[in-house]
Amino acid sequence: MKKRWILCSIFLFLFSIIKAPSLSQAAVYRISGEDRYETANLLAEQFQWTDNAVVVSGSSYADALAAGPYAANIGGTIFLAQENRDLTEVLEKYKVKNVIIIGGDKAVPQSIEDRFKENFEVFRIAGKDRYETSKLVNEQTESSPITVGLATGRDFPDALSAGVFLARQGHGLHLVDGQRDYTLPEGFEGVYTFGGTASMIRSRGTRIEGRNRYETAANIAAASGDYNAVVVASGENFPDALAVTPFAANIKAPIVLTGKGSLSPEGKAAIEKAENVYIIGGTNAVSQRVEDEILGKAPAEPEPPAEPKPPVPEKPVPVTKNGITTIDGIIIANKKYSLPSSYNPGLSQNVKDYFNRMQRDGAAQGHRISIGSGFRSYSYQKSLYESYVRRYGRAYADRISAKPGHSEHQTGLAIDIKGTSYYLNQNFASTKAGIWLAENAHRYGFILRYPKGKEKVTGYIFEPWHFRYVGTNLAPKIYKSGKTVEEYYGL
Repeated sequence: MKKRWILCSIFLFLFSIIKAPSLSQAAVYRISGEDRYETANLLAEQFQWTDNAVVVSGSSYADALAAGPYAANIGGTIFLAQENRDLTEVLEKYKVKNVIIIGGDKAVPQSIEDRFKENFEVFRIAGKDRYETSKLVNEQTESSPITVGLATGRDFPDALSAGVFLARQGHGLHLVDGQRDYTLPEGFEGVYTFGGTASMIRSRGTRIEGRNRYETAANIAAASGDYNAVVVASGENFPDALAVTPFAANIKAPIVLTGKGSLSPEGKAAIEKAENVYIIGGTNAVSQRVEDEILGKAPAEPEPPAEPKPPVPEKPVPVTKNGITTIDGIIIANKKYSLPSSYNPGLSQNVKDYFNRMQRDGAAQGHRISIGSGFRSYSYQKSLYESYVRRYGRAYADRISAKPGHSEHQTGLAIDIKGTSYYLNQNFASTKAGIWLAENAHRYGFILRYPKGKEKVTGYIFEPWHFRYVGTNLAPKIYKSGKTVEEYYGL
């Protein structure tokens, strides 16, 4: 009998060694729509609503980050706005009464607000930039002092991980330029700082950090205490996770960030504590390999890399409304499509912010660049174009200057960049600054709008100084394709 017990014990011991348990014994769910907008809508279906909905831009992350804890604390969720999408039917489905728009009309256009006003009570919270907007959002609380966690507004991962942690404690998320010293607004108290000194040089309250974004997220999860569920989101491709904070706060789940290829050891440890795992976004954001890793499946052999193919936009259909043409949310002004003479947005704040970042990084590598020309009104472009006609004749003027209404500068999204020499001169392309810009501007959301050899496509001569802001999601795709905007969208 004793021998049988010993043999049984050995068998059980060996079985426990050779058995391949899953990373988490939890149930695993993926919440994913066709795009970031549909993913946000699906997140809204997951929990009980109040009368409130928060609406932010689907193409700019900063306002959504600050809005996350706010939306959770008022019992609402986040929807992503896009000019050519009407959210009215979706909001009515949830019997929404109050719509709170976070961000200015450059982020969420006035036309969207006007449509909402036909069916809902509408409020807008907007500052001059992401930092002031986050301040105004946090001022909506009735607590005194206003307690906030601090994260850099220059990037998204630490702020995304921090949002649900703060919401569960009733704190707000306050964005600052983490690379500079800062003062808190009057009446604010910083209770947490998220991220290391590389992203946040000054600390207020308790600092939660890690060696990288993934360890920081895991350490925030650990600081959350006990939890039964965890939310897994991409630490690289963030748009699907823009609306996740209210959902995660509702199910009391911390957010764990993952790379596309695999989980970090810290991320794995955080997931092992959960009974339910919610993956946010499709496999382009959080890969099937990561999901299999969570489920304990053997990783598939990596497929050989496919030949790179130029990205093809989904259903590129231009939409013209109130005289303004957009495609996939991008304003178009070229030889074919024009802007109304009354369109006068000024230079976009996103252009300013991302150019400043590009300028700083360029300076660190010895490249001095500045904006030579930014926003131009219809009337200014008219006088400029007519001066070129008088000087060079209409045929050549049409190659070097846009007719009034057709200039990208009127969108507020285009800039002419100058270095220390050769401003508005094709020789700029061969300078160190010009070469660096051509190779790196896409990392900051800018594309070289009128490339060499594309005059027959764009209608304009090679302009190595003219850059157009299209966002950090789209610019790398256009850059890698080697195409102009006209070619990329089939205009």
